[in-house]
Parts: sequence; C-alpha cells; structure tokens
Amino acid sequence: MVLPEILNGDLDLNGLTSAEGIVLPKIINGDLYLSSLISAEGLVLPQTINGSLGLDGLTSAEGLVLPETLNGYLYLNGLTSAE
Repeated sequence: MVLPEILNGDLDLNGLTSAEGIVLPKIINGDLYLSSLISAEGLVLPQTINGSLGLDGLTSAEGLVLPETLNGYLYLNGLTSAE
C-alpha cells in the first residue's frame, strides 16, 4: 500500500497488528487509528497529526516516538508500562 505524503482526512488502520513495513504519511490532517498494534517496534509515526492518535493496543511505550505535532487526543489506554 502506498500512501500520500500528506493525507487530508482520517486514516483508520485499527486491524493492523504490526507496523513492520508500513510507511505512513508525513502529515495527516485528521485522526490516525492504530488501536490493534501491540508493539511500537518498527512504527514511524507522521511528523504532524492534526487530529487524534489512537494507540490503545500498546501495552508498553518502549520504542514509541510521538509526532512533533499532535493537535488532538492521544489514546494510550492499554499501557501497563511507560518504560
């Protein structure tokens, strides 16, 4: 799947369980849903998300690098460790 560098709208990848091999846009002008990811390994988030970011499936923040700009809510409800 090839995504544009700038996405004007939401990106719903809730069924994705691994970020390996996915290249996300640099800017998302909407929400990004990745609620089924269980690990941040290999995840490269956009520089800017002008909406919310859903990462409820992560149980650990290990390796997670958040966007430079996030203009909405950050959902990390599944975290059991912030290390």
